[in-house]
Amino acid sequence: MNSAECKYCGITHSLADEMDFVTELKASKVYLLKDQTYYGRCVVAFIKHRRELFELTQSELHDYMNDIVLTAKAVGKVSGCQKVNYSIYGDLAEHLHFHIVPKSPESPNWGRPFLFDSDPPVLLSVQKTSALTNALISELKSSEII
Repeated sequence: MNSAECKYCGITHSLADEMDFVTELKASKVYLLKDQTYYGRCVVAFIKHRRELFELTQSELHDYMNDIVLTAKAVGKVSGCQKVNYSIYGDLAEHLHFHIVPKSPESPNWGRPFLFDSDPPVLLSVQKTSALTNALISELKSSEII
């Protein structure tokens, strides 16, 4: 898959059905999933079209992992979760990205891997999505770079 066909960086695909853009960080773009079964679940996608962590330079890897840590910290604070899960696959979306998934004992699948697609999905109102997005942006802006 080339970058033009990639849903994260191509012009032929749109993320609008799956997620909303939150902000751009040093080495990534942060997106909020539409399905908020796990309140605060985000994707942190590497800013360039890459498929694997080992394709990054040491500097890119440092900056990207820092973005992941900052996003996880923001998600943890905003969601009030007890644990943040991290997921990276890429079988179908061939673009380097991490899922940042807040979990607590009362959330679905505590103690097990999270579900990618909940049935039915938990969709927030426009107002709640906006408030969550703004809270994440505020936390990310106030975080220190490692």
